[in-house]
Amino acid sequence: MIVDTFETAQKCLKIKNIKYKVITLEGDVLIPGGTITGGSFKSRVSNILGRKRRIGELEGLLKDDEALYHQTQSDFNQLSISIEENEKGLQGLRQTIDETNMLLVKAQNSQENHIFNLKNMVDNADKMNRDYQVLLTEREETDTDIVTKEKEIEDNNDKIKTLESKMSDVKQVIESEEKEMEDLSAKVTSEKIKYASLEQSLAFKNREILRMQDDLETISQKLQNRQQEIERYHVTKDDFL
Repeated sequence: MIVDTFETAQKCLKIKNIKYKVITLEGDVLIPGGTITGGSFKSRVSNILGRKRRIGELEGLLKDDEALYHQTQSDFNQLSISIEENEKGLQGLRQTIDETNMLLVKAQNSQENHIFNLKNMVDNADKMNRDYQVLLTEREETDTDIVTKEKEIEDNNDKIKTLESKMSDVKQVIESEEKEMEDLSAKVTSEKIKYASLEQSLAFKNREILRMQDDLETISQKLQNRQQEIERYHVTKDDFL
């Protein structure tokens, strides 16, 4: 029996009452009962021995590393103790420095606040002076604008009176034109009624014409029939004579 892998071959050997050899694609031969030969089996054995040797070497290196680690840990602990002692001394110095810096900062802030407030007072005084000058200028301009606006108002009042007079005339013209439009609208309505009546009369006459045409066609057909009967009569008469 041929299978793809060594693992598949092992599974096949576990089948109850199997009697055939199992051969893998790598050349391993597995015989019922536990015998294995050929193929990748030899390389597996050599790989296992090499791995055992490598494990022994790594275990020795691991012991050396552990010793080095313990020595390093001891040195680290001593350094940590020394650092803690130095930190305690530095902590006192830092506290003194921080307190001194705080006092210095407070003094600087107080000085800056005084300078800032003084500068603001000077700026406010300058701004108030500039605003006062601007207000004086604006007042003069406003007085001039008031005189100009009063003159414009008088002129506008005169224009309004003139426009009101013109509006009255225009209103009369509009009323007259509206009256004319109403008259024209009435005339248009009357003409529309006449036009509608004419359309009805024309439609009636068209129907009468169509009816008369139908009657003429009927009469013409009857005449043709009569003419044919007369012709047949003459033919029969001639034949009889």
